[in-house]
Amino acid sequence: MRNERGFTLIELLIVIAIIGIIAGIAVAQLRTAPQKAREAVLKEDLYAIRDVIDQYFADKGKYPESTPRRPTRTRTPPAASST
Repeated sequence: MRNERGFTLIELLIVIAIIGIIAGIAVAQLRTAPQKAREAVLKEDLYAIRDVIDQYFADKGKYPESTPRRPTRTRTPPAASST
């Protein structure tokens, strides 16, 4: 009788395939991580702004006025020279 030590080729292939599948799933999940992080930061910022506006309302009894848009600068054409 042979005293077998180690793994067979089939066992190694199965383990490598399982590791490959798990790595593929992990990479797919990590691709969306930056977008989810940005959304989480945006959500926290919006919550903070809403909280500050509510505090302003509690102090003043009215909501702050919105600032008007700044007018856009239009470019004037250069003056025609009469030479």
